[in-house]
Amino acid sequence: MQMKLLGFKPVDFTNRDGDRVTGNTLYVGYLEDGVTGYVTEKFFVGNRIEMPKVLSVNDNLDISFNQKGKILSVKKA
Repeated sequence: MQMKLLGFKPVDFTNRDGDRVTGNTLYVGYLEDGVTGYVTEKFFVGNRIEMPKVLSVNDNLDISFNQKGKILSVKKA
């Protein structure tokens, strides 16, 4: 699904079980019928998922999901 990158934030913390969680939160927008402007969402992308080395606000991204809605890949469109 093609989305516009509106912002991003690095994530690095230790959860309740003592496991370290690292990755990025992506803030994205996309066009949808019946909506004026963009629908916006945020997604967590763990470090196990390959992402573009350089991201900039307003980049167009192609984000792929599995059947359960988890992100499989993030690529520049």
